[in-house]
Amino acid sequence: DTNGLYLVSVDVAAAQMTEEIVLQLVTGEGAYTPVSYTIRDYAQYILTGNYSNEIKTLVKHMLNYGAAAQTYFGVKTGDLANAGNGIDYTAQLPEQYVEAAISGQIQGVQAYATTLVLNSKVAVRYYFTADSLDGLSFSANGVPYSAKSSQNMLYVEVSGIAPHDYDDAITLIAKKGDEELEITYSPLTYMVRMSQKGNAKLKPLINAMYGYYEAATAYVDSAVFSVVSGKW
Repeated sequence: DTNGLYLVSVDVAAAQMTEEIVLQLVTGEGAYTPVSYTIRDYAQYILTGNYSNEIKTLVKHMLNYGAAAQTYFGVKTGDLANAGNGIDYTAQLPEQYVEAAISGQIQGVQAYATTLVLNSKVAVRYYFTADSLDGLSFSANGVPYSAKSSQNMLYVEVSGIAPHDYDDAITLIAKKGDEELEITYSPLTYMVRMSQKGNAKLKPLINAMYGYYEAATAYVDSAVFSVVSGKW
């Protein structure tokens, strides 16, 4: 980076906030002693440090979201991310939501479903069927994407959605020759729909996810975020 430091990033899913990330530097002269860290370790550093209430609230909701993901996916449920930092929160999601909007058409291509994928950042996944991928291209927000196959279906995944952007609509554009198909969806649409129609196991995860979204939005809109140069 500009300070002469080398950065190494490790992507982990929301349910992995308590799992150790072990890093070891190996050079031609030998191997350095491994060091380990967890997302929760970083959170504790923030919560016990001299940081603003907006940041600490955001971190608590992040841990709450991580714990809910652990419970939902059955990952290390005996060691939840929010242990010692639990919060009493009930999401007040909007009552109305907009279904996925589809416009245009491409011969031989049919939109099937949209859903979320909870990785290091949330991703929107668009499922569809197609007679052939020949000449078919995909893009969203000006970025090209490739289709992958899964159980007789095809999907395109738009990833890297930060929590304060869960309400942003993402339009996937498929093109083939002069034909064009657009599918618009947002993580918030999924959250509101599942808060009403999801099963009892999923609803606590949606509740925590929405709390994380609210806290992230409040942080980004605060003066504190501006002071730290608006970096996410």
